[in-house]
Amino acid sequence: MADVSGKMVAYTCYSCHGEQLTNLKSTQPLSTISLRNTLLAFKYDAKSASMMNRIAKGFTDNELMAVATYITGSH
Repeated sequence: MADVSGKMVAYTCYSCHGEQLTNLKSTQPLSTISLRNTLLAFKYDAKSASMMNRIAKGFTDNELMAVATYITGSH
């Protein structure tokens, strides 16, 4: 199976959060590590939300790191 790029995973985010990701619940710019940790918390049920837990479970830890890197512009 081919690796999925952060950009490809980001398209999943856009459907709810918009292409500019302006409706994320964050008052500060997200760091790559902070976003990755949040995504992993959703994946492993350490943080709950109506949809994010189910969505995050569909990706590997590496894919979640890739999307965090892409979204925060650390690529």
